[in-house]
Formats: sequence, C-alpha cells, structure tokens
Amino acid sequence: MLKTRVSPVMQPASTSSVAHPDGATENPTPPPHPSGTRPRAADARLRRLPARQALGRSQSLPVKVRYTAPKPDLHPLIAAARQPRILERLDAMRQRLADLKTDQARGWEAIGIHDTEFLDLLVAMENARHPELALSLHAIDHRALRDGNPSAVADLAGALATSMRTGKHSWHAILSTNGYQAAVSVRHHAKHPERISLVVVSSGGEMLSEPEWHQVATLLAKGVDKALEQHRALGLENAPSRATVDVHCLHTGTQLISDGETILALSAAKAMPADKDVETLHQRALANAGERESPVGVRIENDNNYLGPRFFKYMTYPFGTDKLLEKRPAFETQSVSKKTELPLRAFQNMHMRQRVPRFGIEEQRNTAHENKRLQLYERAIAHLGASVRVDAMAGYLNELLRAYKSGTEPPAPRDAEFLDLLAGAENMLDPQLRLSTHRIDTAKLGTRDPGAIASLAPILAEGLRNGNDWRATLDLGGHHVAVDARHDAEHPTHLSLAVLNGAGSPLSREDWRNLTRALSNSVNAILQAGEGNGSRTGKVWLTRLNISDHLTGTTDTALFALLTAKNMKGDQDIAGVHSKALARASNSASPGGIIRNSGDALIDEEHDPDNKDHALLKGLLRENQIQLYEQAIPYFERLLGTRSETH
Repeated sequence: MLKTRVSPVMQPASTSSVAHPDGATENPTPPPHPSGTRPRAADARLRRLPARQALGRSQSLPVKVRYTAPKPDLHPLIAAARQPRILERLDAMRQRLADLKTDQARGWEAIGIHDTEFLDLLVAMENARHPELALSLHAIDHRALRDGNPSAVADLAGALATSMRTGKHSWHAILSTNGYQAAVSVRHHAKHPERISLVVVSSGGEMLSEPEWHQVATLLAKGVDKALEQHRALGLENAPSRATVDVHCLHTGTQLISDGETILALSAAKAMPADKDVETLHQRALANAGERESPVGVRIENDNNYLGPRFFKYMTYPFGTDKLLEKRPAFETQSVSKKTELPLRAFQNMHMRQRVPRFGIEEQRNTAHENKRLQLYERAIAHLGASVRVDAMAGYLNELLRAYKSGTEPPAPRDAEFLDLLAGAENMLDPQLRLSTHRIDTAKLGTRDPGAIASLAPILAEGLRNGNDWRATLDLGGHHVAVDARHDAEHPTHLSLAVLNGAGSPLSREDWRNLTRALSNSVNAILQAGEGNGSRTGKVWLTRLNISDHLTGTTDTALFALLTAKNMKGDQDIAGVHSKALARASNSASPGGIIRNSGDALIDEEHDPDNKDHALLKGLLRENQIQLYEQAIPYFERLLGTRSETH
C-alpha cells in the first residue's frame, strides 16, 4: 500500500443522492469511531489510512465530539439560514451594503426605507447576540386599522396571546406601520399574564395619532380575549374574564432625517432591557390595570423626562442636543456609548459630517447611525452566510451518516462546497498545519494574469516573512490538488512546492508552466515590496507527483486533496521531495521550474487497486470523511454561538 500518509484509496465513489435540505432533526446512530477496532480481514494497509495512522495532532488533541443535529428552533441564525431564497437575499444585502458604503464615501444621504427589506435578518443577528432581547417583528395594517378591522393587529395580538399562555413575560419587538418603525417593550404581569403593558419608543416621528393608538390597544385586548374564551371553553380553571392592554408611547425626537429610522428602532430595542424608566412605566401600568374599568389605557408623550441617554445618542442636529441637555442636564456627563464612554454632546461631535440630502442642500449632521448600520449589515452578512453553509454541512453530514448506517451509497460529493470550512477546522485542531484552500483562475493562467493566483499572495508573503512551511488545496477548474510548501532554511526565498495530483487533471503542461511562472512572479513581487530580509529575487520549484495510475473509480478530488494535504505534513518521503527541489534551487541559476515525478515512490509495490479489500477501504474512507464533518460542524456552531450542548 503506502509508504507515506498519501493514500491512493482516499477517493470516495461518486453517487447521485442529494443532501437533506433542512439538516434533518433526527439523531442517527453514529458510525464506529475511526480509532476503534477493525476486522482482522483488513490487512496492514488499513493502518496506513489517515484515520489509522496516528496523526500527530490526533494523538495530542483527540477529538471525540459526535455531531448531534440541531433542532429547527435552536437558534435564530439557523432559523434564518433555512428561509426560502436566503442566498439570494444575502446577495441583495451585500449589494445594499456596497451601495451604503458608496453613499457614505460621497457624502450622500442613503435611502433608509431599503433597510426594512432586511430587517428580519438584522433582527435574527441581534437575537443571536442578545438572546435576552427576544426580539420579533410585527406590523400594523394602517388601512385595516382605520376600518376597525381586527386583522390590522392580528399578528401582534397572536404574539401577545402566545406569550400569555407560555409564560414568556418579557420580550421586545420592532413595530412597523404607516411607513414608520418603532421599538416596543412587552411585559406581562407575573401573576396575571392577561394584563399586558407595551412601551413604544419612536425615534422618527409620530407613528399613529392618539385615537389610532387607542384603536390598536382595543383590538389587541379583544384579540387576547379570544384566547381567554378558548381557555374557558376548555374548562380550564382560573381563566380570567378579560385582558387589559396598556400602551405608553414615547417620542424621543432623535431622528430628523429620512435614512436611519430602522437602525434607530433596533438601537432603542437593545437599550430597553436595561433602562430603568421602561421598567418603571411597565410596573406602573400593570399595577393599575386590574382596578381600571376600561380594558385599555393609552398615553402618548412627545416631550418627557423618560429614557436614559442611550436612546438619544443618534440625535441628528446640535440644536436638538442643546434643547435636550437644557432640559436634562444630567446627560452632560452620562455615557451614551459603552464602547466610547462619551457623553451625548462629545459623541455627537465625533460623528458630525457634511451630508447632501436627497432633497435639500448640504448640511452637517450626526452620522453615527450610518456607521452603526454598516456594522450591523457586515455582522449579519458574515454570520448568516456562515450559518447557511454550516447548516448545509449539517444536512450533508446527516445524509452521510444515514447512508453509512444503512450501507447504501453515500450522497453526491459536496466536499468542494465546504472545503475552506473543513480546512479551518483542521487548523483549529493543529495550528501548525497552516492549511488553506484556493481557487486558481485557469483562464487567467493562459494569459499570465497575476490575478490567477491572487488568493495565494498572502500565504506566500507569510511564508517568506517567517519561513514556515504550509499546506494548501488548489482548485484547478474543478480539479483539486494537494500542496505541501517548504522554504529552504538557509535561503528562505527558495520555495519548494510538492503538488500531489490525482486522476483527471484538466491542466496541460503549458498550464503547469504558467502556474509555476505565476507563483515565481508573485514571490518576486512580494520580495520587491519589502519581504524576505532585503532579498530581491526568489526561486520557486514545483514538483508534480502523479499517482493517477494507482487510483480506481471516480475520484472526489476535493476530499482527496484535503485528506492528502493534511497528511503531507511531516511525511519523510515528501520531505525528500523538498530536499531534492531545494538543492536544485541552490545549485541552479534558474529562478525556478517543474520537476515531474510519477509518484510511484509513494506507493508500496504490493498495492493492487483491484484488491478485494478495496470496498472495505472505501468504507473506512467514509469514516474519515464523516469524522472531518463531525469535528468541523460543532466547532463552527460554537464559533457562531448556534450550538447548544444540551440538544
């Protein structure tokens, strides 16, 4: 079989199944751990497979995590990741972020209404970061409200009835109506959950008139009453006779422009749980609700002394700040931002910029909400994008586990889709592995465009800077190869790349020459930019190791490359390849070149790809593949905060 850790049986057969679309919630029986016992029928070759080779990091960092499929309601990011068209929406969100950055760079006012298109995704991200918020989205149909139609508040009424029934006494929401968004804090009486208090904070204007708010409260109370009627119809004891709803509306006067109200509503919602005034208003409303004849109470205050300084940190203009500080002088010294710890006026001054409104003349205004919006978008895109991919990995793993358990063919390979995540998890297990994944633009190679290997530049620069070896997988037009890189200890600018190539490479000899030339040019460009301790030129020698004659079946080259690359670390035969290449670099005036090697030296003479044990070997490979995902998925779930150790 193998003299090295590079195994020719690391090639699962291709099949036609597809991964489960939603990451099934069942808990399939996991396969035996790769480090367990094996049937004696498997000869010495089995001990040379990656899972049986006592890899260095597996000995020092044993991984015994078994993946458990998450429940659908486990985490807001998972729920968002499973939304229809989520990838399309994330692409639209990225475009929106790019437009926002362009507008900010030009000093233009953005179009704030577009934020509502992604509000549910922003809310999911905030719930992930602040579970205590229990933030949700609700809308009031303004036209139906004017007609007195209960459907106007049906969604919010249903949420109140649910929280009354489940004992979820405190939660928050973003409420949209009539083109406005506001933050809402909801509180149920601890002993009488049918008594409900809503504190609404509006930053951008008066959402509804007082009669309209009274109509909202009345319809909400009637909606919750219907739930109470159902309780009584079921003969439940102690079912209250009616619900009460108190609505207290506060307008901060913060937003005097049209482009940031959604962001201000999110900010206000996040500030509500810790605000003493919000708590006081809830307690006051709930204490008096049972004694009142009317089931509803509404109070609107546009000019008040409620709410802490955090609710006013996005005050648009200095004259608004002057008026507020005159009325509430304590804000002169109280911090409005945990990060900067600055008081209101200093925080506003730090963010004053010239802006050109969509309609109007250039003016100075507080742009802090612009920076906050960019931060919210960037964070949501990064976490949701990763959650979508990790959830897809979980679905794929479930398919692999089911196929393994039932003895059926595995699903169609998707390893290329998750290769960078799998590599990241391997680096977590062994930081010295330094494994990365790269896509080479083969079309640009033909034109000798340096952009063909652009993603490799940081890796090359790091290696030239510190002389560390590294590993990588290269996607060459859908065909993946494994790379092990070594710098000469005496001449760190001399670089040897051992490339192990499986079957079916689409690259011609000219393509390989162009790849080597591009790598050499990139190294020299990095050196001329200041790396390499003053050296101006480097040498790159690439050794092609081809073992395609020893492969059978249809190779999943992505999985092959990943398993091979991580096993090339510390291998003596690969070290010998580097030694010869670096010796040639030292003894030759040439800036680099290609050494072709069949790779037969890496394979035991007794290896027979048609051996009857081949099916068993492929089965063991499946365990290696499954172990990769079982190690990677919990790691990324914990990194994203989406994993529960009790599920």
